[in-house]
Amino acid sequence: MFHWELLKKTALLGTERHPLPTEALPASIQEILAKSNKNDTEGYFLKAAAVLYNYSRAGQNPTKITLPNLALEDTETSNFCPPKTVALWKKVLDLSPANPYLLELLLQKCHQKQWVLTDDLLVNALSNTPKQLLPQLHLLLGVRGKWLAKFNESWQIADASLSITQWEEGKSTERKAFLSELRRQNPAEALSLLAQAWPNESAKDRKNLLSTLKIGLSADDEPFLEQIHEELTKNLTSPKPVTLETIHHINELRLSIQGSRFGKVVAEQITKCITKKKGLFSAIGFSSANYQLQLPESEVDFWNGDEMNQCFGFDKLSSQKGVSDAEYWLQSLLRWLHPSHLITFFEGNLSRLVEFFINTQSKNTAAYLYAFSEAMAFASPDEINAFLKVTAHLEVQKTDLLQRLPWPDQEELLLHHSQLSFALVKAITTEGPPQNWSSQFSKKALSALVKELDGSNYYYVFSDRNFLNQLGRKLHVSSKDLLYSLQNELSQDWQRNYWNTHVADILFKHLEIKEEIEQITAL
Repeated sequence: MFHWELLKKTALLGTERHPLPTEALPASIQEILAKSNKNDTEGYFLKAAAVLYNYSRAGQNPTKITLPNLALEDTETSNFCPPKTVALWKKVLDLSPANPYLLELLLQKCHQKQWVLTDDLLVNALSNTPKQLLPQLHLLLGVRGKWLAKFNESWQIADASLSITQWEEGKSTERKAFLSELRRQNPAEALSLLAQAWPNESAKDRKNLLSTLKIGLSADDEPFLEQIHEELTKNLTSPKPVTLETIHHINELRLSIQGSRFGKVVAEQITKCITKKKGLFSAIGFSSANYQLQLPESEVDFWNGDEMNQCFGFDKLSSQKGVSDAEYWLQSLLRWLHPSHLITFFEGNLSRLVEFFINTQSKNTAAYLYAFSEAMAFASPDEINAFLKVTAHLEVQKTDLLQRLPWPDQEELLLHHSQLSFALVKAITTEGPPQNWSSQFSKKALSALVKELDGSNYYYVFSDRNFLNQLGRKLHVSSKDLLYSLQNELSQDWQRNYWNTHVADILFKHLEIKEEIEQITAL
């Protein structure tokens, strides 16, 4: 170690300021260096470092490798992938850049056939499969592949199971991640853990952990929310800002629970401001009833700035030009109030409810409807489906609501009830789970992409390789026959060239492989 310190000092200070003291090195090294040109200070120093490294390593035992045991009598009992599938595996693994979504499809199809990989595929597959797909790959490894995976830690499956240690000893972000995942798997157990830990949590951690209840929120959470709300608001004099934020979030969650007592109280205050008068058949044709919104012009009871600020954290005064304080408060409440309250008030008629928002004599009309569409995320799939049909050509929160429906319902809505924008196509492509689109919807989605080339963001859009990879997984295989003809919808040569090179060529290759996957595994 002493000799290395000498070299490190010379390396840091330089050979001119601190020449290497050769006389301090072992005699055997001095003999070797004596044959070198000492005037070449840098070369002399580098040679000394190389010789000294080998000198220090001499006599040490090599690192021992513990080889996994393999019982020689173990034989493969599963069927290997047939030759055509082996060739397809090599094609998918050699894609540059890789497409993990096509690889995932191939993994799923081979697993359905109960095939395992041949020996010549194992190393390539283990080395080029993304970590998130390793569990699926391990299902296809067979006896020899599972043995081989033990040699390389990066080929092994990481333990993704939830550990209570993460909750008990982890950092704030780790504990929140644990609780969020547990809410997805077992909401009741996650609620129980939070309730037990709540009294001992800091104000900041309480606020952060509370947000996990939005996942799988239900009436089962209401008693806990009522309890902690009562505890935090009791004898509230000069609360810290973080405590006020926690109270506001508790109230938002209470509002969002279907049939909650608090939601009913707030809904009653809103519906008191809606009057029903008989009138002519409405312009939209939904009903013959004419509903009018009459919010108080001055602060009264529920509709006052102090109440709204203390209870929900809303601003005491509206900052929107031409929008009254009460209109601003209503818009904010609609974002959280469970939609069932207003749907019930309008006798279950979503068309009538949407008509009411459209016909509201206010500059805030569009904002009301959009805020209500955000709260529709808490509604049932049937209600979401009906709402999206009624608002097909209106500005509402579509993407998040669509994701809550099964794909056949999504596709039916998008084909027949919605104007398909590029933004919506991209959201459905990148945010949703793997799906197989119909040929009809694939054509409509590709047409939306072609139109985007007229925009100024085309380069950013089509340079997103992950988007194109996912699109190649979801498009119907018949779309490959349409790709190059779509260039005729573009008016300029550079647009047609760009489309062919940066979109059509890539998608055509992906769709060819997808078609092979479907054909080979269908046999």
